Amino acid sequence: MGKRKSERKQIAPSLSVFDLQAELGMTKHMGGQQATDELAELCCIDASSSVLDVGCGVGLSSCYLAEAIGCRVTGVDISPRMVFRSEERAANAGMMDRVMFKTGDIERLPFDDDEFDVVFVESVVSLLEKKRKAVSECVRVVKPRGFVGFNESIWIKTPPEDYSQGLSYRSGVNVGVIEPDAWERLLLENGLRDLVVRTYPADVRSELRNTIRRIGFRELLRVWSRAFRLYRKDPTYRDFVREAMSEPKEMLEFMGRGMFVGRKSKPVIL
Repeated sequence: MGKRKSERKQIAPSLSVFDLQAELGMTKHMGGQQATDELAELCCIDASSSVLDVGCGVGLSSCYLAEAIGCRVTGVDISPRMVFRSEERAANAGMMDRVMFKTGDIERLPFDDDEFDVVFVESVVSLLEKKRKAVSECVRVVKPRGFVGFNESIWIKTPPEDYSQGLSYRSGVNVGVIEPDAWERLLLENGLRDLVVRTYPADVRSELRNTIRRIGFRELLRVWSRAFRLYRKDPTYRDFVREAMSEPKEMLEFMGRGMFVGRKSKPVIL
């Protein structure tokens, strides 16, 4: 019998999924627009909120929150290319008065303690090794009693070890997906209380619908057009896409997404 796809020899790609997203001008997280709306509601974001969007990518959620709710949003991303795309998006939408973007690392956020009402994170921590440090930084920059919310990929049941390794190879980043119990411990250990935890299984059809809702069908067509041109002209992107498409279908049995929201404890006054 032949080997399963997840057992075949894998070659780490020279690109990462973030390089491809920056080139295409689109970032994606599980749950799409529906998940963004749900996380915003759980974090009690309103027009008076100051929000930090960590790992803002190309600025889709930052601009959406500012436009739909009227809040002030600061987006931060480790990639200068992503920050450029975000600023371009905000300028085209005429929203530079409500959003701003900055280059920065979630493990060393370039902001003061207790600066934001809400820290909003979508599909970032599941791609990091130093999860505790990342969550600690998110808690540091939020105000006492402020909300910290995560929408992240999770394992809804423990997968074979080679699945996690395969995800890292295919995406070009160190994928560190964990289970809901581990997420709860992370939040509690970093001083978050009043936790809300919601988990959902992966659903391919729902993900496609949510992607279309998030960016619109016209923009999705433009993204596909850019992707097709890259695939035709650039062998590096072609190799990356082929490797990414080798993900075993059985992985969907193990993967899902989770909402994890908590409030920062008030300091004790002696």
